[in-house]
Order: sequence, then structure tokens, then C-alpha cells
Amino acid sequence: MKIKILCPATAFAAGLVLVGMPSSLAQLAAPAPATTAAASGTAAKIVFDSTTYNFGKANAGELVRHDFIFTNTGNAVLEITEVRPGCGCTTAGAWDKSVEPGKTGSIPLQFNSSGFSGTVTKSATVTCNDPKAPSQILQITGAVWRPTRPKCCASSIIRTSRSPSRT
Repeated sequence: MKIKILCPATAFAAGLVLVGMPSSLAQLAAPAPATTAAASGTAAKIVFDSTTYNFGKANAGELVRHDFIFTNTGNAVLEITEVRPGCGCTTAGAWDKSVEPGKTGSIPLQFNSSGFSGTVTKSATVTCNDPKAPSQILQITGAVWRPTRPKCCASSIIRTSRSPSRT
């Protein structure tokens, strides 16, 4: 019984031995080697010590700064391609852009509390080459305290009158 094989790749996938096939066709029938990091088992993995920093209380106008520490627990170089703050009051300093496996890095964020009062939460998005977590959100949160001043006005002044003098 003869089996006619129209596609060498199908034969290879089925586990059939291709006899008498030219080597160029045999190479076409073989599966392509894994080229992506995930397929080959090597990938970067970012793990933050903490993704939220609570600064507690700060006076209005104070600059709040925190370094977010992370570790590359994967087995490929971790590339941090972008750190994008959510608004103009939050800025990112110079961060570690390339971190070897097993090494740590930091992402400094700064929040300018001018113009804020009460509970505040600000964020920044980190983009990297971790295939399972390509973006992470970092947050700075806390209470901004603005001292209040008593309102003064002329109508609140209480005058006392003297009783008329008797002569």
C-alpha cells in the first residue's frame, strides 16, 4: 500500500519518515526553531518590593520622593522602556533601564504637593519586556496638609461701650 503525501510538513508532524526526499524539502518540513524569548524558556521577570508608597502626611508645597526597588527574577535581561507619570505633578527621575537576571534596579518618582490638600494618590506606568507583565502601575499616596488661617473681618470685632459718666 502506497501513501501519497502532499505536504512534507504534515508528514513530519505525523511522525512519518520521509524517504528519498531532497534535503531542502526535509528542511522545509522541520519545525522552525523557537525564536521568541517565551518560546525558548528565557524571559525577563520584574518583581517590585512594593508598587505603592504611602508618604503619610506632607505639608502643601513639599516634594515627596521615593525610589521603587525591583528585581529581575527572570533569566533574560530586563529592559525598562518607559516610565510615564499620570500627570504633571509627578515626575520620574533617571531609572535603571537595563537590569541583568538576579540584579536589582530602581525607579525614582517625585510628587510635587503644591496646590493639593487632603488625600492624594498619584501614579506612573512602567513599561518593560516582561512578557507576563509588560506594564506595571506604581503609586504614591498620602495626605497633604495645608494649614488653615482664621478668617478675620471687621464685623467680627466686638466693641464695648463705656457707660456715660455722671457729673
